[in-house]
Amino acid sequence: MTRAFNFLLCVAILVGLVLFFNAQSRFNSVQSDYDRLTARYGVLDIKDSSKFYVKRIEAQNEMEFQWRVYRPDGISFGYRVDWGYSSSGISMPAKSFTLRQRESVHICKIVATESGLHALHTTLDLAGSRGHNKAVADFVKEHWLELDIETIADGEHDADELLRFLRIWIPPPLVEQLINQTGRSQYKRLLNEPVLEYSCGSREALRKTLHAKPKKRKRGSIEFSPTIK
Repeated sequence: MTRAFNFLLCVAILVGLVLFFNAQSRFNSVQSDYDRLTARYGVLDIKDSSKFYVKRIEAQNEMEFQWRVYRPDGISFGYRVDWGYSSSGISMPAKSFTLRQRESVHICKIVATESGLHALHTTLDLAGSRGHNKAVADFVKEHWLELDIETIADGEHDADELLRFLRIWIPPPLVEQLINQTGRSQYKRLLNEPVLEYSCGSREALRKTLHAKPKKRKRGSIEFSPTIK
C-alpha cells in the first residue's frame, strides 16, 4: 500500500513539474512578446482611465504615421478623413463603432497614385479614403519634405475631445505654385485649410465637428511637429 502511494505521489510530482515548466515556458514566451512590443510601441502611462492617451510611434516610411492609443471604456469610437478642398468635394462621413479593446495602434499612410491622393488607415479596420486628384497627389508627393505636418500631442486627452491625429498643410508659396501649375484658382482655399486631416473621437465629438467650419491657418498660431524619419 505504501509503495503504491509513493508511486502515485511520484507521478503527481512529475506531472506537476511538467505542467510548471510548460506554464513557465508560455510565460517566458508572452513576456518576450510583451518586451518586444513595448520596445517597439512604448508603454502608455495611464493615470486617468476616463481619458484618451496617445503616444507617437516612429514609422519607417516618411509618409506613414503611427500612434499607440488608449481609449476609455464604453466610448463609441470613430474616425473622419477630411480633405479640405478637393475637386470632387469628397469628405468621408463620420463612422463610429464601440470597440472592446482599450489599447490599439493607429496607422495612417498617405499614398499618391494615378487615381489621386489616398489616406489608408487602421482606426477600426483597414480602410481608405481618396480626396484629391492626380495633380494634387503628384504635387504633395513631390514636395512632401516641404509640407507642414501637424500631429496630435502625446499624452492625455479628454474623452469628449476630437483627436486631430494628423493635419497636412501646403505652405502658402507652394499653394501659389500649385495654382500656377494647374490653372485652378479654387486651390486658394488651401491657404487656410489643410490638404488632409485625419481625426478620431467619440460619436458625440465627431457629430459636433462634422459640419463645423475648418480651423483656418493663421500665421504663428499653429505649431507644426517635424515628420519622424
